[in-house]
Amino acid sequence: MRLQYLLVVALALIAMCADASLPVVNPNVLLDRSDVETRRILRAEKTIGGEDNEERGAMSNFANKIAKLFKSKKVLPVESMTVAVAGVPEELTMLTKAMPSEAMNKIDKLVKGINGKSLDDVYTAHVMEKLPVGKAFAPEALPLYVRYSEEAAKKTDDLFGVKTLERELGLEKLVKYIELGLKSKDDLAFATAERLRVGLVSKFWKEKKIPTDMAISMKGGNTAVDKVNKDLVKKYLVQHNTAYTPVAV
Repeated sequence: MRLQYLLVVALALIAMCADASLPVVNPNVLLDRSDVETRRILRAEKTIGGEDNEERGAMSNFANKIAKLFKSKKVLPVESMTVAVAGVPEELTMLTKAMPSEAMNKIDKLVKGINGKSLDDVYTAHVMEKLPVGKAFAPEALPLYVRYSEEAAKKTDDLFGVKTLERELGLEKLVKYIELGLKSKDDLAFATAERLRVGLVSKFWKEKKIPTDMAISMKGGNTAVDKVNKDLVKKYLVQHNTAYTPVAV
C-alpha cells in the first residue's frame, strides 16, 4: 500500500515538472502582436496611397463609388497618334484627332489637281485669299495646304509647310491661326491646327530653341501663352531639360 502511494506521488511530481518546463503561452499576447502588425501594414498602405482609409469598410465604399461613377458615365476613347519626326521627341509630336475622312476625300481629289506645284504656289492659290474672309480652315484652304505639304515635305524638309507659312504670314499670325483652329469645335479645323503646331514645334526643336524663347514664340503676340498651348510648352521644357541638362556624376 505504501509502495503504491509513493509511486503515485512520484508520477505526480514528474507531471508537475514536465508542465513547468513548457513555455506559458498567453493568448492575449498573440492577439496584441497580431493587432500591432495589422496596424503597421495599414500605416504603410496609408503612406503609399496618400488618402487611403485604414478601414476596409471605407475602402469598400470608395470602390463602390468608383464603380457607380463608371456605370453612370460613358467613357469615350481618345485618339492618339504620333508624327514621326527624326530627332524630335515623340512627346512633342502627338496628335489627338485624325483628319475627317469625308473632308479628306474631297481634299485628296484637289491635291491630285495641283500635284507638282510648290508650297508657295499652293499658298498663293488656295490659302492667301481665304484668310481675310474667315475661311482659313475651309477644306480647300489650310487643310488642303497641310495635306499637300505631307508629300512636299519629303523633298523640302518643311513639315506641314510651316516654314513657308511663317515666311508668308509671320510667326505671330501663324500661332494665332493655330490657336483659332485648336479652339474650334470643327474636327477638320482642329486636326489641321494640331498638325501645324507639330510642324512649328518640331522646327523650334531642330533649331535648338531654348524653352524661354519657345514660350515667347508660342504667345503669338499675346502677353501669355494661350491655354490651348500651355501643356505643349511645359512638355517642351521637360524634354529640353532632359536632352540638354548635364547629369551630375
